[in-house]
Amino acid sequence: MAGYIINLDSVKALNTYVTNGVYDTKLSLPHNGRWRAHHEGTFADYATMRPGDNVYFFLKRRIYGIGRLIDIGGDCKYLNYPEANMPDAFSY
Repeated sequence: MAGYIINLDSVKALNTYVTNGVYDTKLSLPHNGRWRAHHEGTFADYATMRPGDNVYFFLKRRIYGIGRLIDIGGDCKYLNYPEANMPDAFSY
């Protein structure tokens, strides 16, 4: 079983994730149509996530909760919009 650390930027974000049971990652824009190392690391983490893995929510250097990934419709992770994994800046 793997575990993933999710570093949050606000209590509002924590409440959103806990209330809705979903999580997303904010990524900076790709540079000249290319992902950088931190983008690739994030996608690598997503690719290896499996149902039953733990997620640990941190905010201001404190742990605020532990979650467990669950299988919904055949997987525990999805793109939040079409081609979200492409290194393009979208207007929507």
